[in-house]
Parts: sequence; C-alpha cells; structure tokens
Amino acid sequence: MPRFCNVEITNMSESINHNGIIEKIDGGTVYVRIIQQSACSGCHAKSMCTASESKEKIIEVPDNSGKFHINEEVQLCGQSSLGLQAVLLAFVFPLIIVFAAIVTGTSMQWEETTSGLTGLLLLVPYYCILYFLRDKLKKAIHIYFEKTLIDKHIMILIAVISLGAIGAIGAVFLYAASKKFEVYEDPRIAQVQEVLPGANCGGCGYPGCGGFATACVKADTLDGLLCPVGGAPVMGKVATILGKEAASAEPMVAVVRCNGTCAARPRTNQYDGVQSCAIASTLYGGETGCSFGCLGYGDCVAACNFDAIHINLETGLPEVDEDKCTSCGACVKACPKNIIELRKKGPKSRRVFVSCVNKDKGGVAKKACANACIGCGKCAKECPFEAITVENNVAYIDYTKCRLCRKCVAVCPTGAIHELNFPPRKEAAPAVDADKIKPATAPKPAAPKADAPKTEAPKKESPKAEAPTANVTPNAATPKIETKEETIQNKSNSMLRTFRIGGIHPPENKLSAGKKITALAAPKQVIIPLSQHIGAPAQAVVKKGDLVKVGTLVAKAGGFVSANIHSSVSGKVTK
Repeated sequence: MPRFCNVEITNMSESINHNGIIEKIDGGTVYVRIIQQSACSGCHAKSMCTASESKEKIIEVPDNSGKFHINEEVQLCGQSSLGLQAVLLAFVFPLIIVFAAIVTGTSMQWEETTSGLTGLLLLVPYYCILYFLRDKLKKAIHIYFEKTLIDKHIMILIAVISLGAIGAIGAVFLYAASKKFEVYEDPRIAQVQEVLPGANCGGCGYPGCGGFATACVKADTLDGLLCPVGGAPVMGKVATILGKEAASAEPMVAVVRCNGTCAARPRTNQYDGVQSCAIASTLYGGETGCSFGCLGYGDCVAACNFDAIHINLETGLPEVDEDKCTSCGACVKACPKNIIELRKKGPKSRRVFVSCVNKDKGGVAKKACANACIGCGKCAKECPFEAITVENNVAYIDYTKCRLCRKCVAVCPTGAIHELNFPPRKEAAPAVDADKIKPATAPKPAAPKADAPKTEAPKKESPKAEAPTANVTPNAATPKIETKEETIQNKSNSMLRTFRIGGIHPPENKLSAGKKITALAAPKQVIIPLSQHIGAPAQAVVKKGDLVKVGTLVAKAGGFVSANIHSSVSGKVTK
C-alpha cells in the first residue's frame, strides 16, 4: 500500500496527519474520504474544513503525479500552523474588532449598549470579506499527501522504550531522594515497644506505647518515665534492653473522692436526658443539692479498658477494683467533675483521703449531703505532719506527706475522711471504765485496816445501801452522754419535728423572723411554663379539658436538650 506525499516534512510534530481512502480522481484533483476521529475534533483547522461537522468527509487534494488510484489508502497531511491562522481569522480578529469598538465608544462618551451594538455590527462586513476571500483561504490551507515513515510496530516499540527510560530515570531519582532524606530509627525503639503492654492508654503521658518507647530510648535516664499498666516488671525489662537503671516508682491507684450515697444525698430533681456525665454536667449541677459530686452516669466506666471500675447500684457511686486498676488515668480524664484522682497505693494498700470535693460553705454542704466536708479545719489542726490543707471550704490530704497515723479520721465530725484496708480500731471504752474504777479501788486499801471491828460492818452497809442510789443517778445520766454524730442526728430529728407542718424558718436577721408560719391558700389557676430548662421547650401532651393530678406528665421533652414537665397541682386544664 503506497503512502507518498509531494512535500516531505522533516518535523512530524509540526504537521496534522489523518488516514483516508481515495474516493475519486478527477484530473488534477484527488477526492479523499476520511472518517472523523478524536484527533479531528481537536484540530485547530477544523473550522476551515469543509466537512468538519460530519463523520465522513470528502477532502479535495490537488495532485498531478498520477501515482494514486481509487480505493487506495493514503495519509493526508497539513501544517499545524494553519490551525493558528484559522483561530486568528475566526475568533481573535473579531474579538479585537468588538473590543476596539467598545473602547472607542466609551472614549466618545457613548452608552455601553450603543458601543456593544456598534462592535457587533462591525462584524458583519468582516465576515462578508472572509466569504468573498474563501477561495484564496482555501488555497492557503494546503493539504497534501505524506509518506508514512514509521510503522505502527515501531511506534509501539518507541513508546515502550520511552516509558522504560522514564521509569529508570525516576527510580534513580527516588533512590537518591531516599538516601538524601533517610531518617534513622534506633532499633531499640522496636525492642522496647515489644515488651510494653500495648494498651496505648496514654497514662505514661505520651501518645501511645510507641511514643513512650521513643522517649525511653532518647532519655539519658529512666527517671520520671513509668508505664502505669506494666509497672515495675515492665520497666525492669526496658532498663535491661537500654542498659539503664529502672526508676523506682510507687504504684498508684484511682480513688473516688465522693461519698454522696443515695442515702446521704437525696434527690431534688430528675434528669431525663442522655445518660452521660459529660453532657449532663454542661446542663446543670445534678439531681441532688450538691453540684460538685458524682453524677453516676458511668463515663468513667466506659473509659476504663481494664474493667477496673463499676457503678454500685445501691450507692450510685463508682467503685474501683484495686487488683485490676492499672492507674492509666483514663477515668480521671473522663470525669467532668474531677472527683477521681490517682493516689499512692500505700503499704498494704492502706490509704487515707478526704472523700468530698464540695466547695460550698459548711451549712450548705451539710444540707446537700450528710457525708460532706464542712471545712471546719479540725483535721488540719490534728495532723502532726502538716499533710492536710483546707482550701475553698474543703480539706485535702497530700499523700506524699501523710504518714497514715489516722488522727484526722477520728476528729472529723462528718466522716468525710476515709481510711481503707486498716485493721479495726481499739475501742476507747476501757479508758472510761478505768476512770470509774479508780474511786472504787480507793476504799479497798482502807477496808483491810477496818476489818478488825466486826461491829462496823453493819455501819458500812448503810453507805453500801446508799451506793446503789448514788450509782443509779450516774447510770441514768450515762445514756445522756452522746457522741458528736448522735448530737447532730438528734438536732436534725428535732428540726424535723419542728417543721412537721411544713414551711421555712427564716434566720433571725430577716424581717419576718418574729412572724408565725402560715399556710397559703391554693390559687384558683396555676400556669405551668413549658420552657423551664435550657434547650428546646417541652411539647404539651395534654389538651383543654383534661383532668391532671400531682405528678402527671403534662409536657414531653421536645428536643435533644430538653426535659419532661410534670404537674405540680391537681385540676383541670383550661388552656
């Protein structure tokens, strides 16, 4: 199949090539039928082609060589510069004419509409000129036959070789870059990471076990570095790998500093939202009068990866399992009230700490929780090691200074200081009995001296007979000796008896102190707002005419941050 051309083009990149079949030969004109391909759509000279919009085109090519025949496959060629000429004639020059007309009209203070229309009208004679010069333009766009110098197989081979060369050059550059920017990693980091427990709890203060292993390798000593999960055994293995001395650190354990049980801290409201301490703490202070205590929704339980903390259903407070606790600190971070802290485990797991974080004044804290610290400072005065400080109406024991003497526990009036894993205390009752025995032992030495006269025995019986009467009064008085806890309880009971009929007793400094408490008459109408909380208002579930009683649900929570509303009175809904 011959493929020749009249003009030889040395640079293939400067030509536009297209395969076709000779349809007809008429004198010096060869008619070539071509099929439109993707290359044709991207040709810059397409606009000047006579059949650019059809899939099959007939191209007229002047040729007087007589070398070609009908139905012969040939290759059509044209210079790529012709495409640029076509773009200039079809688009660039018309755009220049319109722009020049707008600029000229603006300089002559014409309206924008007038200037634009003038530019468009000037295009009419321009395109008319192109129409009359179409024959000359057709000759200028010279299309000819070109010999195919490269076979398809050779093209494929060249492409493969080119891609291989590019890949080889890229590999060389990547190798050089890897050597240039290589980051050396100490192999001991991987060895240390293998002996770590792999909990990635962050209790060590680093982002995961990998970060802790890197810190151990780079550090000069292991002082201040401790894996709370692995403890001393794991740190011993790390020290062996690195050839360093393992830092000695006392084991820690999580401690819950709240003793507001359900019995000691009664509820004042009910929370119906999401059971999450983090969410509830942002909305309000809690279901009790203490806004500092545990909410009891178990965020600490969910954060613990070692199943070392659980909520006691009876007390409503979290309890820590010392045997499972690894002191990772996850529960400490999860508690929004900051009532959980890591403390020294102590010898034989013995610890003394203040189980309260209430910062209210003594009277307010005691009213909210019977086990609250009232900030009296007796424990700080009793401590001989200055381990107790009282700040913001609450005491705190520094475990680094505490010597576990437990003197503070005995003087605490509310029992807010807890002692764990200690042997039971000896009762102080024998000391009181010894004082009572002393008067009885005094007459005994005198009794043998007076044994000689037997007649005096009946005289001594009269005092003995009187002795029972004397002993009856002290015995009758002994029950009146009360402990501090009994005194507080009796005062609270008397207060309850005082307010049995209800009402509020104002302090003496109020103007109404001298007035009696009177019962107010029930109002005829009570308005219950549906927006008594932060967030979306509640949606009413009752309608006009419904009968409600005290505690009946009248409105249901209407959004994510909302709460149910119950009726505080009994009656009929009027509106």
